[in-house]
Amino acid sequence: MVNNNNIIWNNGGDADDHELPLHPKLFSVVHACKPLINHEDAGMRILKKLSKGSANNTEIPVLLHENNILRETSELERKRNGLPGLLLPRFIDESIGAKHILSGSDGTGVTSYNMNLFIQRHATLPNLFNSLLISPSPTHRIELSTKLLALLKVINSDLQLFSSGPYLCGDQFTLADIYIFPVIERIVVVLSTYRNFWIPPSLSHLIHWYKVMCERPAIRVATADRTEESMRTYCYEKESRNEYLLEVYECYALHEEEQFQQLNDDVGRAGVNVYRELSEDVEDRERMAICERGKSSCEQCVIS
Repeated sequence: MVNNNNIIWNNGGDADDHELPLHPKLFSVVHACKPLINHEDAGMRILKKLSKGSANNTEIPVLLHENNILRETSELERKRNGLPGLLLPRFIDESIGAKHILSGSDGTGVTSYNMNLFIQRHATLPNLFNSLLISPSPTHRIELSTKLLALLKVINSDLQLFSSGPYLCGDQFTLADIYIFPVIERIVVVLSTYRNFWIPPSLSHLIHWYKVMCERPAIRVATADRTEESMRTYCYEKESRNEYLLEVYECYALHEEEQFQQLNDDVGRAGVNVYRELSEDVEDRERMAICERGKSSCEQCVIS
């Protein structure tokens, strides 16, 4: 349960008050398995106390759901008890120490204020990405590219405000960073391919921030290549993260999302991109038609 001080407790937990961090972090969802490193601080001690009595005391709680802490259980044991498997992440993001916590009692609440301010300042980023990707007008896309570049310059400038860096709130990793990361990733991967839009080298602080973000363990998990379960579930063929993103956004870039949806409603199946297969079939038929009109001028026919 979560007590009045926003401290996450096990039912009947007996943590010692003097071991609790001054400003514990409140999790609505606690993702955890085994710590990446032998790290020991007040926050980690809380999590270890919550796992007291588990079969493996090196594991820490995984999920807080409706005030109940669910611990990781082996698939074999769950099957024996007739329970479905748990979908759990592989590990939590670094430590849960006080240095990573947004303090609301710093006199002015400056970090929380900055975080919310940054989120407001960068609020148009997702819409600019989407509009630039789906706009059918080249003239409009030029206008959108100009606006997007201007906002990226603002973010680059914001990243210079705190010398402690590398995040928007200095050395504290906050929701302000999490808010923009997925869009920046898609700018780097998707817009560079479909709209020839690149983050210029002059935005060095933004580029450095993106590299640092990509190295965070939780980000590496979130941006990892697709799992076997994903390949067996969704109607896309590519396994690598970047190729998968390009595959997902292809129909939007070509303004054929309705066709994609209709094809998958009719004949879609897991692991097969029927939209891409149809596109390749159309290209083959067009190429064959050209060949029939003039085989001598068709490079592929000459080669074959």
